[in-house]
Parts: sequence; structure tokens; C-alpha cells
Amino acid sequence: MSVRIPRGLGSLGSQDLRLVVYAGDTVPTDLIYSEDFPILYAEDFFRDSLQGFTTYLFDEVISLEKASTYYVGWEQLRASRNIGIGFDRNNAPQDVQWFNTGNGWRRLTGTTTGAIMIRPLLAGFSGFATDTDEPAFTEDLIEVYPNPTNGILHLRPRPGYALQTLNARLFAANGALIFQTRGQSTLDLSVLPAGFYLLEVSDGSVRSRHKIIRR
Repeated sequence: MSVRIPRGLGSLGSQDLRLVVYAGDTVPTDLIYSEDFPILYAEDFFRDSLQGFTTYLFDEVISLEKASTYYVGWEQLRASRNIGIGFDRNNAPQDVQWFNTGNGWRRLTGTTTGAIMIRPLLAGFSGFATDTDEPAFTEDLIEVYPNPTNGILHLRPRPGYALQTLNARLFAANGALIFQTRGQSTLDLSVLPAGFYLLEVSDGSVRSRHKIIRR
């Protein structure tokens, strides 16, 4: 799922984001899947983004075999502050958004208007069509160091490539896109949990991939 979590004046602490999927004919009734994720902000990497989504991929594939209505959302875990999800004021869905504070499911109505900024990603989605061919893989376009890294990762283009023309995308181990940037010589990974990541670099015609270890 892709989720927009707006910035607030204070930190959300170390709490996780619990994403949930429910099934039900006219109201969410059956929880069929939930998974917790560390909270990441798209604008940590997209400096000019005001409405950036972050994509979270479930560890398991959810089979939607039955003919039914499905609902995606989030569950607030115990924490000192609640997680807020963005609202798209350009859309006003009717009778499809629900909330439950412990007294049963109720429709989201009243002064709270807009579409909750959570977008399910279904099997078969292959991204948006473009007029360009998929870049071919080549030898490394850049050197990355230090790797493993404690947070700051440096990028140095190989001879024949200019830094300002290179696009970089960082993926989590489960394939989720964490961020992308262009023309940057350093990447700050200090907000990410320790683990393995995949950095893909492209100049539009060729690309290379690099395994990154965040300590």
C-alpha cells in the first residue's frame, strides 16, 4: 500500500505503522491481514514534495478470491501520539470511509472531508506507461561508499557519467520503493532501520544496481 503521512510539529516516536485489510459486504467486518512497518517519510528524500506517498509492501500475498468488498486502512497502536494520514481535498468519496474507536464501525462524515490518502497496490500493476524503453543494465555507473554505512552514503560517478544526469532509487529488501532522487552526491540513510537495501542508478539509457548494507 502507498500511504501519505503528513509532517507534524512533534515526533511520532518509535511507534510502528500497522496497515490492515478488512473484508465485508457493506461495512468492514473481517480482518484478513495486518502488518507493522517502521514509519518513513517521503519528503525526507523528496525535498520539494508536499504530498509524497511512501510505499509499504506486505510480506505475504493477500488472495482476494471471494467476490466481496475490501477495505484498506491503518490501526493506531498504543503510543503517546496518534498517526495522522493525509486527506485529498480534491476528492470527496461518499459512504466508503469508516472508523472504529472501539464502539463499532461508523461512516466517516461531518466536517472531515476528502479522500484518505491510502492507495492499495494490486497484483498486475506494472507502473505508469512511458514513451521510453526500459534502461539496460551495464557495469556500475557509480562507486558507493562507505558500504556498509552507518547512515551517510556517498556516490561517485564513473568516468564518462555526470552526477547531475543520474537518477537514484533506493528499495527495501522486500522491493518497496523508499525514495528516489537526482544529481545527489550523498544520501542520508540514517532514518532507515538496519538491513539490506538495493540502490538503482540510471541515466535514462543504462542503469546499474548496488546492494547497500545499513548498519
